[in-house]
Amino acid sequence: MRTSWIVYAVLAVLGVCAGLLVAGIPDRQASDQVVVAGSVVAPSTEALATEPEVTISPSPTTTAAPTTTSAPPTTAAPTTTAAPPPAEPPPIDRASVALVVANGSTIGGIAGTTADAASELGWTNVSIGDGTEVFGGTVVYFVDGFGDAANQLAADLGLEGFVVPIDGAPALQGDALEGAQVLLYLGNDRADAG
Repeated sequence: MRTSWIVYAVLAVLGVCAGLLVAGIPDRQASDQVVVAGSVVAPSTEALATEPEVTISPSPTTTAAPTTTSAPPTTAAPTTTAAPPPAEPPPIDRASVALVVANGSTIGGIAGTTADAASELGWTNVSIGDGTEVFGGTVVYFVDGFGDAANQLAADLGLEGFVVPIDGAPALQGDALEGAQVLLYLGNDRADAG
């Protein structure tokens, strides 16, 4: 007898749940929101057409056994970091650059004076020579890979001249240009430096 009472109770609960299921389906066209796992999200037309939402509320006269639910696993959004700023070029090792200072002006001794000034600034691998042409302005020439060094030399000496590749540089007397990585060809604009 006791078993039949339990069967009737289970059937009653199932009947109530089925009735709530049929009567409790909300009209989706009247709703702007969809409730998913306790959160309100924007409706998806595709989800509305294919998966109706079912909400089951317990009857006030029945009590259901406690159930445990776990939250759906969450995945952390990938983090992005800003790209680091471009790295500063490494400082020029002035002592390692083979520098030739050539006098291409009408000012006697200007190559020696300028070579001494460059040496005091760390350009210690310096030799001097005489140009074969007279220039009105100073030009800093460089071989491939030494453009930064040539620009640094021009900045160090406060030169207003040009910094260009060594192709087409004027000849120097003797073999003064041999092995040069940077050539400082002084023009008549350096009269104040002498």
